[in-house]
Amino acid sequence: MNHPPAERMVDAARAWLAILTDEQRHQALAPWPSDDERHRWYYTPTDHGGLPLANMRPTQQSRAMQLLGTGLSKPGYVAATTIMGLENVLDQVENWQVDWGRERGRDPQLYWLKVFGDPDLQGPWSWRFGGHHVSV
Repeated sequence: MNHPPAERMVDAARAWLAILTDEQRHQALAPWPSDDERHRWYYTPTDHGGLPLANMRPTQQSRAMQLLGTGLSKPGYVAATTIMGLENVLDQVENWQVDWGRERGRDPQLYWLKVFGDPDLQGPWSWRFGGHHVSV
């Protein structure tokens, strides 16, 4: 059965939050409205706030990507995930020399997800996914 987009988004957000550890949930969840944090957008390779894919187990990463997919068209999802993968190409082009004080300069797992509020169909809530050249 094909559920409405809002329902799929709520289900995906809840499924992702449900499998996080308490420590991860602390990074990944903020109260609603948190306007200053919600309106913080970057396209640069910097900490975007939330829980990075790098700090998630594979199943958690999969659920994070499922949530991202609920907010994008199929071509939009393909574009976002392609951009993420291009971090590996940038790494090679830059001869693996970029150093921003972290173990790996260009990293396809440095994309962050954060949920604001309690995902449900009744009250306001939102989520943000972002990293280098991707902000949703």
